[in-house]
Amino acid sequence: MTKIFVIEDDKEIAEEITQTLNKWNYQIETVNDWQNIQAEVSKAQPDLITVDISLPSFDGFYWTEQIRQITNAPIIFLTAQSINNDGVRALAAGASDFIEKPFAMDYLIAKIQLLLKEKAIPSSTMVEAGDFRLNSLTNTIKYKDVSVRLTPTEAIILKILFKSPYEIVSKKKFVKFLWENDQFINENILEVNISRLRQKLSQLDDQKHIVTIRGKGYQWIN
Repeated sequence: MTKIFVIEDDKEIAEEITQTLNKWNYQIETVNDWQNIQAEVSKAQPDLITVDISLPSFDGFYWTEQIRQITNAPIIFLTAQSINNDGVRALAAGASDFIEKPFAMDYLIAKIQLLLKEKAIPSSTMVEAGDFRLNSLTNTIKYKDVSVRLTPTEAIILKILFKSPYEIVSKKKFVKFLWENDQFINENILEVNISRLRQKLSQLDDQKHIVTIRGKGYQWIN
């Protein structure tokens, strides 16, 4: 049974999410110790995680960063603030997607199904570009003998670039491929992911491999 870990301190919302997901035959686990969320997620080994922004100890951004260190499971960030500001921060912290409160439970279910479906899609494990090797199962990028962990979104972006070396990939193509036609997504969020990906690649090689082609998109150069 698919397991979902719900990080939500509002008891009414947590109960509503739990009851709804149970009806869809998802196994739900919630937080017992708000000071040790990372450890609880590590023990539970969930297939997907939802994270609220306002929590009793540290906020959702902090815990998203901590959780991303131990798992590549999709993370849906729940926010009652500005969708643009918090959405960008959430993705920068390692979230896979986000939803603005208040939201319909049907919308949450749709997001969960989409992320789980993307996670389950079989693909070639290794994708290479020059001396870089991307493992799409573990979402790690290796350069020579050094590797760095990526978020699922970063791994998909890199895989698209690896499969089109020296070709210009438009921003619209990335947005459509990653988030389909979600009305809340804009190109700024893509740019945050690209920026974060560049920072991680710089840990492996000091050359600039993802080039911005003004007004057109991005290009991978070995």
